[in-house]
Amino acid sequence: MILFFVEHAAALAALLVVAAATGTLVIGREESLGLRAALGLAVCGQLLVLLGIAGLLQPWILLALAIALTVGGMARGRISLPRWSWWIAVAAVPFFLLVLFPPIAFDETNYHLPFVQSLARSGQFQFLGNLRHPAFPQLHELLCVPFFLNIGDTSTHLVSLAEILILGALLVGSRANRFEGILAASLCLGHPIVVQYATVNYTEVALMLFAGTAFVCLDRVDDRPLFYSALAGFFLGTACSVKYLAWYFAAAGLAYLLFFGTPRKRTIPIFLGAMLIAVLPMYGEILHLTGNPMHPFLQGIFGASPWTPPDPPDVSPGTRVVRALR
Repeated sequence: MILFFVEHAAALAALLVVAAATGTLVIGREESLGLRAALGLAVCGQLLVLLGIAGLLQPWILLALAIALTVGGMARGRISLPRWSWWIAVAAVPFFLLVLFPPIAFDETNYHLPFVQSLARSGQFQFLGNLRHPAFPQLHELLCVPFFLNIGDTSTHLVSLAEILILGALLVGSRANRFEGILAASLCLGHPIVVQYATVNYTEVALMLFAGTAFVCLDRVDDRPLFYSALAGFFLGTACSVKYLAWYFAAAGLAYLLFFGTPRKRTIPIFLGAMLIAVLPMYGEILHLTGNPMHPFLQGIFGASPWTPPDPPDVSPGTRVVRALR
């Protein structure tokens, strides 16, 4: 039991270090630790997507990649913990105890964990026709693969926990008034549904982290227009590689830039370009596997799929419109 506890705590610490180091490698030390860690996790996820496309999700490759990213980040700038980091550490304790329960949540046993298992065993993306969702955006599941390979299925919960802790650090560090930041993070992390999602292998916390970080960047876009618009686009594209619902947040981010961002002629192309870079690998692979980048949705555009039954012929046009909007 002690060994189980220690190896999971070490794995969580390793993930947080790799994420922070990767973000530091990409953008330096000027930004807050939470923003750097969020970016690092997004970059790691995108690199794993590329490895999954190439069929190279092998343990030694993953280890070499983690070491290279960590060493590179440490070489660019020392990663120092802010004074308020003890607050995040204290907040992590009850989450960590819940994380150690075995995976029994509905969606994680239905398809999230089978995706992780398939990626870990085959080293590449596969069309899993026996699942409820044979092909879906899988960036979050890819982040779980190294842990599944080393310490088993329960360890996949650590990725969700790391995501919520990084989100908490981002909320604290994004406010000039530290009390306001701690209050915002407390309201977020203390909500029961957040506690539930942060301690199982669901994708909602990854969606919260990447979409939330994108809007933090959009809020700062007037300070460094090109830099923050590029980060916002990359984060929203990464969120779309986690879950289809992220496209709503991507549309909201674009609308924000259109109506409130300046200068629009420079920020919007950068935003869309960065988002496209983050979206193409995952959706290109879904297109390759199924012929539909939004599988199993939008069959009217990309063609019907045998895995989703078509509407019966007596469905009214009004009902079809309502279903599309929903």
